[in-house]
Amino acid sequence: MTSRAILSKPIVVQAHFLPKRRKQMERVKVFYAVDNSVGLEKQINDWLELAGATVEITRVLQNASGRLSHHVTITIFYKSK
Repeated sequence: MTSRAILSKPIVVQAHFLPKRRKQMERVKVFYAVDNSVGLEKQINDWLELAGATVEITRVLQNASGRLSHHVTITIFYKSK
């Protein structure tokens, strides 16, 4: 025989003991080029010049592929300062 407890009211748990820290969401800027890595470099440098003092770069990913044409993607993850 199995006994089951039936609750007539929902249980409310107060989490006032948890720290109230606001984590800042990480943002992403994606740069993409096909057969023009010099243009891609200029795009990234222009963006860094414009946003440089207001962002903190947390990581950078690079991906290159292509047989007939060269595809390059640079992904920059950052947080606002």
